[in-house]
Amino acid sequence: MTLEFRAGNTGSGQFLDVQSMMGSVLRGWTQETVQTSPGPGTGHSFFVETDTLRLDTGLWSTGHVINGSVAPNTIGIGLVDGDPCRVRFCGRPLTPFRIPLVHAGVEFQFAAPPETAALVLTIDRTAFERQVEALCRTGLTPGSSYELCLPSPEHGVNVVLRLKAILSELSQLPGSLRSPQVSKLVNDDILSLLLTSATPPLQRIDPPHRQHLARKAAALLRHQTDSPVSIQELCERLGINWRTLNMGFRELYGVPPKTYMRLSRLHHVRRVLSEADPDTTNVTAVAVSWGFFQLGRFAVEYRQLFGERPSDTLWKDYRLRSYGSFRQAG
Repeated sequence: MTLEFRAGNTGSGQFLDVQSMMGSVLRGWTQETVQTSPGPGTGHSFFVETDTLRLDTGLWSTGHVINGSVAPNTIGIGLVDGDPCRVRFCGRPLTPFRIPLVHAGVEFQFAAPPETAALVLTIDRTAFERQVEALCRTGLTPGSSYELCLPSPEHGVNVVLRLKAILSELSQLPGSLRSPQVSKLVNDDILSLLLTSATPPLQRIDPPHRQHLARKAAALLRHQTDSPVSIQELCERLGINWRTLNMGFRELYGVPPKTYMRLSRLHHVRRVLSEADPDTTNVTAVAVSWGFFQLGRFAVEYRQLFGERPSDTLWKDYRLRSYGSFRQAG
């Protein structure tokens, strides 16, 4: 589905669920978000739209990994508001003067520590490519990722500050953005800020093959919903050895495969418990079925990650579903 930009559209939100927040900030994008540090988390966001772009700012309190792709027929650009040193994009550590850019249909991975604030630009692809052609006299290769390379960290900080100022200014004047002339001027101001600051304008990112394999492995771990996948199965299915798999995960997600696997299994346990009937479900049995044999350690890790006990998840979601059914019947 093509993302429609609505000039003058603004909004903000407070969130208690990281998936819901990223669904709002990355509107129209395909994305899956996994929480990677103790929670529960909280977040807030704000956005403004012109006729060809959307600028979001957001902060989420816990660490997280996002796997996804930008909305169809758009370009996505991400900037970290603060110290980006522990943030990774497509296996590369971000720096204040290297800004990632991705085409629609290109999978990306974004791994961030707790308390990461970011700015996200979603831009109509045709409008962006016209701007690149006019200012840089170059084209973009479809299906590729790029970096906007700024001269220094100070330039990167200044770009973020300027975009935040634009966002703040436009939030006070949403009606003005409905004017095609004003919308055009804002688009030019934002895109020229990025493209004229970069030297050279764009550098293509060509990730090594091990990162493609690590991405496939992570997808298997997330999407295998009926039983856990072992390290041996990952290596056999992908035809990859442990050393290469380990390198790919560390580059893409900043953690080894076993850590990602354990987090993924905790999320699967939570999904099972949230959908189960407490009268017929045993927490211990669910935990063991997903490979958690040290039950004391499992309980501690679960509570640290989700901010509640496994039994709380089981009963809380059951009560909510039961209440919803009761209201519907009434």
